[in-house]
Amino acid sequence: MTENTPAATARAPVACHPLKPFDTKDWSSIAKAFEGATEFTFSQHWMPIKDESFRPARVRMGWRDDRLLYFAEFTDDNINTVARERNEQFYRTGDVFEIFAGFTGDPAYIEYHLSPNNVILQLRFPDSEALKNAGHTGLHPFFIMDDNAVLQAKVEEGRWLIYGELPADSLPGATKPIEGTVWQVSFCRYDYAAGGTSPVLSSTSLHEQASYHRRHEWRPIQFRSGLENQ
Repeated sequence: MTENTPAATARAPVACHPLKPFDTKDWSSIAKAFEGATEFTFSQHWMPIKDESFRPARVRMGWRDDRLLYFAEFTDDNINTVARERNEQFYRTGDVFEIFAGFTGDPAYIEYHLSPNNVILQLRFPDSEALKNAGHTGLHPFFIMDDNAVLQAKVEEGRWLIYGELPADSLPGATKPIEGTVWQVSFCRYDYAAGGTSPVLSSTSLHEQASYHRRHEWRPIQFRSGLENQ
């Protein structure tokens, strides 16, 4: 987590389409459901040359029932975490998936983390300056418990998978139905080597600096009708 900047965007929204129903407890069913869905890949846009330890990752997106649905796949040579308790700052010590999301036109936004062993950190910020102005209080004023959002991970050989659902009710200012509305989203990663202290950072946003809170660089998505992956 890094420095904030004011929210703004001039990018054309990327279309996000409905998905057919699937079994959210079956990882094969999840993967099948997202075939052909809108996809973002992770990069290190702020670097002229990728870190030699950078490993590929992607996230695919759809929606249903006024929820953003997403499925991420991380290549990872050393999957590791010491995360144990909800809302501890485990991004300092091990691998982490992050989703940032805000409703276009509203200054508030959420930041949710997931570790490979399914520990969750959830934060809500009133605006892009809040964290910078928090001082000694750090993250504590921004902790929330959002049990309506779904965050789950599965570890496999050489990779880990993430499935998530972000309801409109979780996003400050978002309206329902979500069809036609525009959200700004960013999917990010902390990838630690075994015993490492400096993570390899990457994001789906075209950040000019390694700063995930630069909201004006998040990607806008628009929820469109019509099944994308039929």
